[in-house]
Amino acid sequence: MLLAYRIDTGEFRKITTEIKLSVLSLDENACILIYDEDTGKIFSSEMKEAVGIKLKLKTFSISAKRFEIVRYVTVTYHSRSPLTLNLYTENSNTVAASKILPVNNVVTSYRVALRYRAKKFTLEITDEVKSTFETEINRIEIEHDGEGV
Repeated sequence: MLLAYRIDTGEFRKITTEIKLSVLSLDENACILIYDEDTGKIFSSEMKEAVGIKLKLKTFSISAKRFEIVRYVTVTYHSRSPLTLNLYTENSNTVAASKILPVNNVVTSYRVALRYRAKKFTLEITDEVKSTFETEINRIEIEHDGEGV
C-alpha cells in the first residue's frame, strides 16, 4: 500500500498502482524514483501535475468612517496562462470586481484600474486554466484614497 500526504488538507490518500515497489528513492530534483524488479523498469514522478493557483491576500482596512476608492492594482508577474484578479469588499465572499491579467512570458508589471469604493477589501489572484505552466507573482501594489486604519 502506498500513501501520499496532501499538505493543503493534512490528509493521507491511498495510491493504487500495478507497480511492485521494490526500491524507492529520490532523483537529483527530489522526484520519486521507483524500481520494479519484476519488470526491471524504473518509474519516475517527474511528470508535472496540472493545478491552478489561488492567492488570496489579507483584508486591508482603508477607512473606518466612509467608503474610499480602490483605484489601481499593479501586479508584477510572469505567467503563461491568463490570471484573474478578483476584488472582495467588506469581508464579503462575493466578487465585487474582476479583471483579467493577460499572458506574460517575461516578468512584467500590469496595471489594472478597479475604481471601486470600499472600507475594507481583499484581493485574490486565480488561474482557472489549471495548466502545468509556471506562474510567478513578484509584487502587488495597491493604490487607494484611504489613509489606512
